[in-house]
Amino acid sequence: MRMPYKFGRRPWRDAVAPHRRAYDSIVELSPSHRSHRVNIQRVFRIGALVLASLAGDASTAAGADEPKPYMRVADDAQEGNSVRLEMAVRTFQPADARGPVVYLAAAVHIAEGEFYRDLQAFLDAQDVVLYESVKPPGAGSPAHDMLGAMSDAQRRTLTERRVRFIGNAATRFRAKERRYPETIDEIGASGMGRMADLLRASRVDAWGHPIVYSLTPGEDGVPPTIQVTSFGADGATGGDGIDADLRLTDQPPFSKSELGDRSKGIQQKLADALGVEFQLNAMHHDRPNWRNSDLSVDQVEARLAAAGADADMLFSMLDGSSFGSRVAGLLIGMLGSTPESRAMLRVAMIEMIGHADALLQAAPGGLGAALDVIIIDRNTAVLDDLRRILADEPGVKSIAIIYGGGHLPDLERRLVKDFGYAPAGDQWRTAMRVDAKAAGLSPAQLAATRKMISGMVQAQTKRGKK
Repeated sequence: MRMPYKFGRRPWRDAVAPHRRAYDSIVELSPSHRSHRVNIQRVFRIGALVLASLAGDASTAAGADEPKPYMRVADDAQEGNSVRLEMAVRTFQPADARGPVVYLAAAVHIAEGEFYRDLQAFLDAQDVVLYESVKPPGAGSPAHDMLGAMSDAQRRTLTERRVRFIGNAATRFRAKERRYPETIDEIGASGMGRMADLLRASRVDAWGHPIVYSLTPGEDGVPPTIQVTSFGADGATGGDGIDADLRLTDQPPFSKSELGDRSKGIQQKLADALGVEFQLNAMHHDRPNWRNSDLSVDQVEARLAAAGADADMLFSMLDGSSFGSRVAGLLIGMLGSTPESRAMLRVAMIEMIGHADALLQAAPGGLGAALDVIIIDRNTAVLDDLRRILADEPGVKSIAIIYGGGHLPDLERRLVKDFGYAPAGDQWRTAMRVDAKAAGLSPAQLAATRKMISGMVQAQTKRGKK
């Protein structure tokens, strides 16, 4: 499979070479850190690979009149004993005083537990929370389907995915309740809040016809069965070609991964190595006021394909299933095996996430184009949901949007320009910190590590602009 970009040996060697002195200062200060010279190089490679999934993708480079950053690196300037990554929640007031206040909350997909608990409490207090999470295949809102550009074969594939997603939801319900739901609406009353939310967008096929769910009760020792059916382009039973019925029972059985048995991805492995938490495990997205506001996997794939990007490679890299990500996961585990290496790995991640915009703007090949497509189109999905809330739910007084920090500058520009909102202040929360003294590092070692990583970031971004 062709990679959308590749990291050659020579460019990375060139990026590191100017910072040998910083390496050497670490080694001279503590002989026990000699082994970390090559490890920091590897950390930087890993960071560039997984940065999109950690920082929430890249944003457009900021100019003089552009939004202020939503991520920053702060330190203890006097003592030099600590460095931390901070994320913003920015408040926006409407031009019409009767409209709801809007908060843009920067998410990072690995962070300390305290960050997630504090952010969860803030978000749960709002009337509506629109959150980032690419939906499963077939679960996307029909409003975001690229139907005008779809062939009959592509409409059929989309419909098959929706049929499968509804069947998956019913199968998960059975695992929880020990029976199939009588109707799909019953899933919403079962405590499977996020699944019920996703189902609302999956119940029509690619031709605009309802998808039918039916349950056949078991009797005389025969277990109950379910059927999920689209009646094809003509919306009538039977037919041939594009008019043929599409049934769940004509598809392969569900795999363990489809039903939720997933191995650790690169994000979880990195969180474990750093001694922090993974957002999807640390935060509760099934609260009544939380709404998934994103595209589905197949909708993202369609947009990436239209842009000429390699969707398969991008998703496999971010979910940890590619060979490169598996190797990176093993290396991450080794680097996080001691307090000193864990601290250095944290410093590397803090610096790289803090410079996410610059790094990803310099991403070579198809990755930069793919991320640009993902940000603009996924942000459009969020703003479409916001527009519907403003038009149809007058009782809503506060709306929070929690998305990767790289999405928020574009969201802010469009919120100000298209919706008439104005920024009205920031709240900053610490997502990750390094206490050098607790990790056995001196202030000089911490400063040398930061200088080295910052220099590598600068070298890489300069190279990307050429």
